[in-house]
Amino acid sequence: MTRISWINGLVGGLLISSCCVIQLFLNLFGIGCAGLNTLLLPYRPLFISLTIISLSYSFFRYRPSKWQFTIIISITLLLSFSPELLRIYNNQFSRNNTIDHDFIITYWEILGMHCEGCRSAVIQALRKLNGVLSVNVDLETGRAKLTSRNTLDTDAVIQAVQSAGFQAKKLIQNSFEIDIHLMREGKMKGQAFVTFPNEVMALNALNDTNGFILHEKPIVVQFARTAKPKDII
Repeated sequence: MTRISWINGLVGGLLISSCCVIQLFLNLFGIGCAGLNTLLLPYRPLFISLTIISLSYSFFRYRPSKWQFTIIISITLLLSFSPELLRIYNNQFSRNNTIDHDFIITYWEILGMHCEGCRSAVIQALRKLNGVLSVNVDLETGRAKLTSRNTLDTDAVIQAVQSAGFQAKKLIQNSFEIDIHLMREGKMKGQAFVTFPNEVMALNALNDTNGFILHEKPIVVQFARTAKPKDII
């Protein structure tokens, strides 16, 4: 019975997670997305139902010991929710609490991502680049935002993403570059030259930044000016 329960739990958990753990294993060898998430995700509710039915049958049919069944259920749940857990882990790398230095933001298009395992591989590859402060990769749009202390070499970024099994290209914006000065507690705390696709996105980003609480103190955008120049805030 124990063997059957283990098989049910492992297979069910893997299918529910759209084989997220398998993609993480492939990441170790620099293999790109296997496409398992695209194939299996639509059937996730079905896999959840079948796994619950299978484990319930095994429990009432074979009556395993409490500790054995607890371990099986725990592993099944861990595998099943691995995409959500991995998403929480990945999101932490988009945060940047460093505002005491000048920084540069660039945008990239990442080709070939289909799951959180793919996103994780790209994030870890980009984090290794010298000077990178934060990495924000959007799985839905396939866009990456890199915040760095220095200008990143385009070829280095492309090679880093390729080493993870994916393709990247720098997004050339319509030169909507903004010189932003940040203040905290009335003192100048940072300056950034940021490029946005359009003015609407720039305004949204600036509004989100202005008043943002960092270490219990609000950040204030002293001014934001385009290269034209044109004050926009």
